Amino acid sequence: MKTFAITLAAGLMAAGSVFAQSAPAPSPMRGFYVGASVDVGGTKPQESQTWGNSLALGYELNRNFAVEAVASYNYKNSSHDAGQTGFVNLIVGQSLGRVTPYVLVGAGVGLNGAGNHDKNADALWNVGGGVAYNVTRNWQLDARYRYVDGWQGGREAEHAVSLGVNYKF
Repeated sequence: MKTFAITLAAGLMAAGSVFAQSAPAPSPMRGFYVGASVDVGGTKPQESQTWGNSLALGYELNRNFAVEAVASYNYKNSSHDAGQTGFVNLIVGQSLGRVTPYVLVGAGVGLNGAGNHDKNADALWNVGGGVAYNVTRNWQLDARYRYVDGWQGGREAEHAVSLGVNYKF
């Protein structure tokens, strides 16, 4: 599954660069942004899913690269404990008018049972991709998929999907 997630991320970036050659390059804003999202995920589709909320603080380095810090809270359900995660992600995207497909990769930590049953802190990594849509100059909708796993392999890998909104300063 790890190979699939990495291949998916590389494919999304390659597709974005192909489309970008035929689209005029807009002049996107650069700088800080904040975001909030609703997240759903789990280890297997047939399993009870976990819900959560995330807050992001990011900085667009240039029109194709951004760095963001994301803090998430995952709620408890019948088969998962509540827990928190924090990630620092590198985002690579290609603007196609109002739409920006992107890939992301990052490292982080899971706390209080976010992904493991012994409630120890876990070092985590994630890879994924998404699409951002610029509604106005400052407001952006953001949909993304992430594959999340532990560096040590002591936890079950998760698939997370989120829908959020960003405000660009």
